[in-house]
Amino acid sequence: MSERRWDRGMLDLAGFGFFLISVGAAFVAVPDIVNRMADFFRDFKLIELAPNFSLPAPENFHPQVYYAFFIFFLVFGILHLPLLLGRFYLRDRLRKKASTFGSIVFLLGAAYASNLLLTQNVTWFNYIGLFLILAGVSIVIENIIVLVATRQK
Repeated sequence: MSERRWDRGMLDLAGFGFFLISVGAAFVAVPDIVNRMADFFRDFKLIELAPNFSLPAPENFHPQVYYAFFIFFLVFGILHLPLLLGRFYLRDRLRKKASTFGSIVFLLGAAYASNLLLTQNVTWFNYIGLFLILAGVSIVIENIIVLVATRQK
């Protein structure tokens, strides 16, 4: 295996390390997160959104859980910035750079959405909708970057 490929593989491993750091940051921010998450999932009930159409949602407000979501997404998104810089430094494949940039958009957007949920500016279903929008925007951004960059070659 070439040294450059090995370095790129190490970036992927660093990404997993950043994930673990982010989970750890959420645990530090909310020390009782395991019990709070259990309460959160036990609180899910089917909510009727339209006649004969129901989806699960928490019945009550869970600020500590939403704060843990916020911390996780914020830290993970910020830690993707050096990952992106490393991909440029090591001249990683365009698709990997675009994917990392799309991940940054999604993760920081998810942190913002989690903050909106935490501050009760959106409902649970708005929050889920924002996640779907962010996922779509992230995919579109990633593919536009690849399309534009390959057209310029």
